[in-house]
Amino acid sequence: FASAFYPDICALVEHALPTLADHNGVWFKPSDEAQSTFWLRLMLIYESGDELHLAMATPREWFEDGKSIKIERAATYFGDMGYEIHSEVGSGKITMILEPPTRNAPEAVNVRFRHPKEKPMKEVVVNGKRWLDFDSEKELIKLGRTTEKIEIVALY
Repeated sequence: FASAFYPDICALVEHALPTLADHNGVWFKPSDEAQSTFWLRLMLIYESGDELHLAMATPREWFEDGKSIKIERAATYFGDMGYEIHSEVGSGKITMILEPPTRNAPEAVNVRFRHPKEKPMKEVVVNGKRWLDFDSEKELIKLGRTTEKIEIVALY
């Protein structure tokens, strides 16, 4: 978004070339302006084959203590879904309530919690039970196939 947005005309341009400070002269092109919405979606939700990836490119600042991220009725290949992430990193945890898609459930759901200070996850709890399938280095929690509403808590 930042590379294509020109605040003086409040528009995004097509192809910031040859450098990010340049443009090719095409202004007010809705298809390119719509890309910023698509990029925002990819930060929060994207499908890859039979897997659903959530919050993979979300900025660390969005996980600062007391902040929340909420997605409602998001249309995906797998069906509508939603989630809410609430950060309590001051108390050492980040929580997600996930309502996964059920129409065509993905084989795997992967969630990424990006701690604002890059602290590694020490433990993950899913629906009140210790969860072992996570990679603290990649900040990734692998849920596998899920069709029920679940709570995921990462402890730091």
